[in-house]
Amino acid sequence: AGLNRYWMAEHHNMAGIASAATSVLLSHIGSQTERIRIGAGGIMLPN
Repeated sequence: AGLNRYWMAEHHNMAGIASAATSVLLSHIGSQTERIRIGAGGIMLPN
C-alpha cells in the first residue's frame, strides 16, 4: 500500500513549515519517484 498522489499546499511566514516555494519542493520529490503523481494547490485568503 503506497501513495498514488502527493499534494502540497503553499504556506508563507511560518518558520516550522518549509513550503513557501512548492515548485522547488515538488521538483525534488519528482526527481526521487517514477510512480507518484505530485501537485500543488491552494486557496488565497484575505489577510
